[in-house]
Amino acid sequence: MNTEQTLGSYPIPPAHYSQFASGSTVMKPPDISNLGPTYRVFGQVVENPNFPPSLNGAPPIDRDLMLYEPTKGLKAEIIRLVDTLPASVAGLLRGIENNPNSNSHKALRDFDCRVKSLFHAMESLRPIEAKESVLKALQTEIDIRKAANLQLDEVLSRLE
Repeated sequence: MNTEQTLGSYPIPPAHYSQFASGSTVMKPPDISNLGPTYRVFGQVVENPNFPPSLNGAPPIDRDLMLYEPTKGLKAEIIRLVDTLPASVAGLLRGIENNPNSNSHKALRDFDCRVKSLFHAMESLRPIEAKESVLKALQTEIDIRKAANLQLDEVLSRLE
């Protein structure tokens, strides 16, 4: 008699049941390398950790929160903002120490604005520095090729 018939009311396990047997698992997580910067999992948007960061510039910031002048040199403004951070932290700590309920809000907002402005300035500087490094690499490549052309011209002139 066939074993399928003797099992009675219990159906035969499906073919993929062997993948869940004890031992190594055949199933692997899906490949997310070909997805974009974000993807959806059960309706939630998840950032792709394999996706390179964008060089599109800084995230938007309110102009009233910006504590640097974007038309001036960004590197000098970043240095100025970094130099003002210790005083801002000291003011925040003094405010918390003296009266945590009243004075700390102004100092916390000042510190928050400084950190956001610093982040915005650094993110604004990133694409500029990337362009500068590409230009420098291309100029180096041009110089190498010019030197190679000069050497080839010398060799050709000796052959003639």
